[in-house]
Amino acid sequence: PNLLHDFSVPADHLEEFLKDLGPLAKSHKKHLKLYGCYSTGIYSLRPEFDLKKVDERRTALKLLRDFHELLTKHGGSLAGGLPEGRLKSLVIYPDMDKDEKKLYADVKKIFDKNHVFAPGVKTEYDTQDAVRHLRIEPLPGLNS
Repeated sequence: PNLLHDFSVPADHLEEFLKDLGPLAKSHKKHLKLYGCYSTGIYSLRPEFDLKKVDERRTALKLLRDFHELLTKHGGSLAGGLPEGRLKSLVIYPDMDKDEKKLYADVKKIFDKNHVFAPGVKTEYDTQDAVRHLRIEPLPGLNS
């Protein structure tokens, strides 16, 4: 899954972020090789998970939560080049303050009165529903 893609790390925090990334990788027993662009500050990690296994899904979500904490510590964000999306919202939404949550809900009411566009993203969400979006099969043609 692309849980850890398109995140941002400010250039002046990159060195310390990388120092902390090693222990995170070790604690989760995952290879966390960094890909990205220094000039934009947008990076990706591509850890592998077997999402057919429930324990691997739990591991993936725990890594996402821990990684979010690491990014926050270093002034980064899970949303770098793209919006958070449903899965990243699992860890971002709880950290939003009340006013920010209200702003997202108000904007949603204006532009999506029938709640058909990305229900549960950046608004109240259901963890189990979001976890269902973890793909257990590769998309046809992309990973063959």
